[in-house]
Order: sequence, then C-alpha cells, then structure tokens
Amino acid sequence: MRAVARLARMTRDLGDVFRVAPVVERLRREQGAGLALGALRLNAPRRRRRTAAGREDLRRIIQVFDRIGAGRPNCFRRVLIEVALDEGAAQETICFGLRAGLTEESGHVWFASMAPPRDHAYDAQFSLRPP
Repeated sequence: MRAVARLARMTRDLGDVFRVAPVVERLRREQGAGLALGALRLNAPRRRRRTAAGREDLRRIIQVFDRIGAGRPNCFRRVLIEVALDEGAAQETICFGLRAGLTEESGHVWFASMAPPRDHAYDAQFSLRPP
C-alpha cells in the first residue's frame, strides 16, 4: 500500500512541476533572484510541507524535468521549482556561488541545507534568507 501511495504522490508532484514550471521560468528570466524568490515564497504557507523522503522524491522529479523538459539544465530553475512546491523549501536560505567570467557555467545555486559541489571554488558567495 505504501508503494501505491508514494506513486500517487509522485504522479501528483510531476503534474505540479509541469504546472508551475512556466511561471518559474518567466520569473527566473524576467526578475532578479530576490524578486523571483520573494514572489514564490509568498504562497509558501498554502503548500504542504513534505517529509524528507517526499522532498527527495520531489527533487528527483524536478531534476528529470529540468534535464529533459525545460531546455538546458539550470540549478536556479530547480531551486525555484522546489521553493514553489514545498513549504519547507520556501523557508530555506538559498545560496549562490559565482565565478569570475560571465559564462553559462559561471555559478551555482543550492539550498543552505545541502552542501555545494566540492569541486567548485567560487569567487563570491551570497545567500538569500526567507523574510
């Protein structure tokens, strides 16, 4: 029975990812990081807070979507989608690491509760905490 419930939850989460992805992508492209995060965090109390396992399942769904359904993979897009769909994620500090040189590979975004990639050194780091 647990497997069926998990599959149902993951199917619902997949639908939610497809539903919020266009909004997230518009915010990501048109707003600054702080404005995009702020807009998505406003609705956080209306979302459910997932268990650690539920959030990990959501994160996997988002990663697959980001890899195959949204053009070129983007770490900020993945973080924004998770913030849009999980109350716990919306209440986390978001970290940004930047390297000199404005290329598409010049930075990374992650949740403070996760470790940044070990093989990346950043010239600058900053974080955005929830209000």
